[in-house]
Amino acid sequence: MNSNERLKGIGKDILIIVFAFLLFAFFNLRMAVLVGTVCTAVLLIRRFAFDLNPLSSERKIIYNGKEILIPSKVEVFEVKDSLSFESLLKYVQILQSIAIPPRILIIRFYTIFYLRQMEFHFLNEILKILNSRKIVAVLSDVDESIMSDLERGGIVEKIGLQNIAKNLINALSRTEEILEN
Repeated sequence: MNSNERLKGIGKDILIIVFAFLLFAFFNLRMAVLVGTVCTAVLLIRRFAFDLNPLSSERKIIYNGKEILIPSKVEVFEVKDSLSFESLLKYVQILQSIAIPPRILIIRFYTIFYLRQMEFHFLNEILKILNSRKIVAVLSDVDESIMSDLERGGIVEKIGLQNIAKNLINALSRTEEILEN
């Protein structure tokens, strides 16, 4: 949040205080408290919905010792072990229920060396949910062994070879192409 946005927020807060004071001065305390509370609640909800939306601005992550910007409307989920696939499924189910989901989900296979049948089950469920919400899945940090597992499990046909990247930098390049279209 930059200084102009902070000043706008402070200005709105001061406006509500002045408005509530004028209501108190000309009407009564009950009316001032009621209107001040309603105005404050509406302003707070608006800030949470628009100003503090995590998908409304770019975020930075550390990758190989460098700061990388993750574009808005892109989420990154790192799968570290077999249990992470179940967490990813729950995360995607939460994304399914939010009003403004991200356009792209990057799934990083950073420390995964092979896929078992259970991971394929989770991946198929995840892709089904993402496709129903029109969220594009991009797989990142996919090495040769994971790639052969993905081909064997039919995931490559579902996601598309262009949405599978060897590292996060290539995955972010692909997300820029998707966001431009």
